[in-house]
Amino acid sequence: MCCFMKSKLLLFTVVLCFIYAQSYAQQLVKTEYFKDEKLSKPCREKSASFRLEEWAEPDSIQLLRVVNVKQEKVWSEKRYKNAQPYGQWQLTVNYTQKNLLYAPYKIEGAYYNDTLPGYTPAVFPGGEKEMMRFIGKDIVYPSYAKEYDIQGEVQVTLHIDASGKAKVHSVYKSAHYILDLEACRVLKSLPRFTPAYKDGEAIESYRILPVFFVIAG
Repeated sequence: MCCFMKSKLLLFTVVLCFIYAQSYAQQLVKTEYFKDEKLSKPCREKSASFRLEEWAEPDSIQLLRVVNVKQEKVWSEKRYKNAQPYGQWQLTVNYTQKNLLYAPYKIEGAYYNDTLPGYTPAVFPGGEKEMMRFIGKDIVYPSYAKEYDIQGEVQVTLHIDASGKAKVHSVYKSAHYILDLEACRVLKSLPRFTPAYKDGEAIESYRILPVFFVIAG
């Protein structure tokens, strides 16, 4: 009986510690209510379709969470650090869930510095100009960005494995999440590179690719 009581006490203590840790990890700052998913029509709680929650997280990270009130379903989660996009983002665009990762460009175990002795960087088929042409012809300018005159440069970190296969790792510099999503979509379709080499051996590498969005006229 004594052991049973001790076990219950231990379990209760663990639960309390978990609740305390969770409350410390996130602190709700404020809540606002809106009629639309674009958060352009503020309203009272009773007539709201969407709820915007602002949370404070450790390391001065700000979390903005939008919840579909009727379904009690997370519509989007965006994190910022020093007023810049940060970490994993969850988005709903045209009722489809999308994900973005904002992160520093360094990838563990992959070369970046092409000035290293014996290092040859990865090469796109046809060279740099052909790669820029490939990216430019494949871009579909998002209608939302056109409507609100959103332009800019997106920088995406590309990881290229030892076989030359390219994979989008993260967004290094954001213009706007709508443009970031389109830049990542285009770069996911890049053909296989000639991989980087170090001392005659094919290796993993990574590089930052710029994607420019300019509204003509």
